[in-house]
Amino acid sequence: MKNDAKFLYPLLILIVITSTSFLNTTEIVDGLTIPGGWTKLGKHTVGEGVTYEEFVFDEEKKNVKRLKLKVLKSSVYLMSIKIIYDDKTSENHRVSRRLEKGETTRAFDLIGHHRVIQKIMFIYRGDTNKGGAQLVVLGKL
Repeated sequence: MKNDAKFLYPLLILIVITSTSFLNTTEIVDGLTIPGGWTKLGKHTVGEGVTYEEFVFDEEKKNVKRLKLKVLKSSVYLMSIKIIYDDKTSENHRVSRRLEKGETTRAFDLIGHHRVIQKIMFIYRGDTNKGGAQLVVLGKL
């Protein structure tokens, strides 16, 4: 009985470690760690002094339930985003704050869930935009 316990205890620890490692779905894309099942949908570089830009999804179309943005390289003041779907409907989400390098917006629940995004319009406050910031678009599929 004691010999069985010596064998089973390490085996049990191995099973627990292996099974819990699959629960943490951390993905690394372009050196960016994306925890919790978020998928990188694209990356957009902000132009200097601009107040409005569009990011068109040219890649494979995916159904998206939730969306959030992560800022890289430098800060940007993001007023709002407008999400335009393939069926030509759209929705607006207000941000109205300065996002520092490395910061992530809150997650936006998309109306109707599982929608295919055609493009996203970013509206900035131009007087605070020095350019060079990168917005990484993350989605929950």
